Amino acid sequence: MKSLVVYFSAESGTTAKVAEKFAQMAGADLFQITPQKVYTRADLNWTNPLARCNREHFAKKDVPVAGTVKEFAAYDMVYIGFPIWYGCAPNVVNTFCKDYDWSGKKVYVFATSGGSGIGKTAEKLQPYVGGAEIVSARLVSDASQMKDWIPAMPTMDRKEELLYSDPSNPYESIYIHAKIEDDCLTVVDSECEHGPDGGWSYRIITFDRENTVKAIDFLSQGGRDPFATLQRMLGYEQRTRKFREACDERGIQYQDRLAF
Repeated sequence: MKSLVVYFSAESGTTAKVAEKFAQMAGADLFQITPQKVYTRADLNWTNPLARCNREHFAKKDVPVAGTVKEFAAYDMVYIGFPIWYGCAPNVVNTFCKDYDWSGKKVYVFATSGGSGIGKTAEKLQPYVGGAEIVSARLVSDASQMKDWIPAMPTMDRKEELLYSDPSNPYESIYIHAKIEDDCLTVVDSECEHGPDGGWSYRIITFDRENTVKAIDFLSQGGRDPFATLQRMLGYEQRTRKFREACDERGIQYQDRLAF
């Protein structure tokens, strides 16, 4: 399940801090909603009736957004964050939402505020995300307050699989080991070659939590068992090369080392 955190943050940067931390926790992609014409401090001075924020809100103006989310259709879950303005999302958030097809997506709304409650913020946002289900909306001050919104980490028990064995030579055996421990995936594949001391060499690939989510999501596509996919990809001839190439193609970061 692929997820995205999109957020708009005003001058204080409070929402940005929450969004960035939560994206790391959830292993989600991150996109900042930025108006084409960036807000100045004067623009956000709501006590001035003629300030830009007041004119935009009361005139219900669209606020053009800089940049777009690539392959938005690929995301199943979208977390939308913003500071509460006038009891709802800022116009720039609404404008952003109108530019995409939300059909079938699950949406979670998180808002920051200097004093306002969440109120009917989600209900007011719903028309702009037509076709999506707003699962939950919450006023937060820290990403930890949304931890329960993160889908459970895919499980992969510690496993070992014999890929190849030469009956005439018990030392000619190739194994794969794969485990998730402390939310991090480690794959160890024995190489069919001798180390400098005459022992076997091992290719070790490790992923941090964020990239473990992406790697397992990739391995589980089509409802497959992640380990079964590894078995097919890490065959005797190809070993870990194909897996590394697949991760590189998808921008999944990992640490790769050879041990003896």
